[in-house]
Amino acid sequence: MPTIRAFLPCSAALLLAALLCALPAGAQPAAPTDFELELWRSAQRYDTPAAYRAYLAAFPQGAFAAMAQAALDRPAAGGAPGGAPATTSGNTPAPATVARLQGTATSGSTALPVGTRLVGPGVVTVGAIGVRRQLLVPAGDWILLAAVDHRTPGTVQVSLATLALGQFSGRELRSLLLVDFNRRGVIIPGGSLQAQQAMGVLPRWPEAERCEAATGSELLLDVGSTRGVRHCTALRPETDWRRHLTAVPELPEALDSALATLGASTVPLPLPLRSELHITDTRYNHMGYTRLDAAAVGAPAARAEWLRRFAPLALQGYARDLEAEDLLPDQPGAAGIALPF
Repeated sequence: MPTIRAFLPCSAALLLAALLCALPAGAQPAAPTDFELELWRSAQRYDTPAAYRAYLAAFPQGAFAAMAQAALDRPAAGGAPGGAPATTSGNTPAPATVARLQGTATSGSTALPVGTRLVGPGVVTVGAIGVRRQLLVPAGDWILLAAVDHRTPGTVQVSLATLALGQFSGRELRSLLLVDFNRRGVIIPGGSLQAQQAMGVLPRWPEAERCEAATGSELLLDVGSTRGVRHCTALRPETDWRRHLTAVPELPEALDSALATLGASTVPLPLPLRSELHITDTRYNHMGYTRLDAAAVGAPAARAEWLRRFAPLALQGYARDLEAEDLLPDQPGAAGIALPF
């Protein structure tokens, strides 16, 4: 089948030829469609049991069904089938063994219910019409642990949402990703900018301001502005991860309830590194990412490299410029977004 081989690496083409020769006469599958071919490429790229099962679920009799099944049946390093390593080390987490969390949609910014499993990298569109953005989900398996709508305190009332996603190694929380953003457009009273500032009616984003207030403890700090969009990227040591939850009164209880339902290990949580990205624009919109990682996720140099690659993609997502469909629950991430861990 030259049409198929033209799209495949040499080794994959030889394996496919061998598998096709083993089929009875007349049993060769039809040439794959572009969609099937793209899904198969994604399965090869991720090279995980979940990715091959996703392909087989969509194309049980597809052109690459035999290869997908062969990948699932191959022995792992420890002798177990399924392509998953028997042991893990470094940046590779042990498979999550937490219970399933069947929740409901609790935020007006997303239809995803709490408990949704997302396999990144990929995007999820959030926010109301006029302030929709693509939330960038990093590589790996993530569970939506909480989604809370709230408002800014004080005089200026802005409708906000905060989403918390967790990544697990066994039953241990390995990474926690907090994303907050205004879920509706910010309404600015009339009058001159100077008058508004004097009256204190303009919204402020304290986390973004703190990000830019360098203290000398940063392992990475980058502040910049492009086309009216300002960003601050920082990597800092972390000593008290729970303090990041207190700005949203409903968040600690929602997160603790989800972790308890999952049967996850919560104390102590060795999360010594904090990756931050805060984005603001001239319309006083804001989107902030805070990622807290256990030491096993990677050394500071590796975390800094991850943040350097994550930030420009997240800025594209803020402008809805990432060419990717929204992630579907339990399905592999989108093609074209390359992010380590």
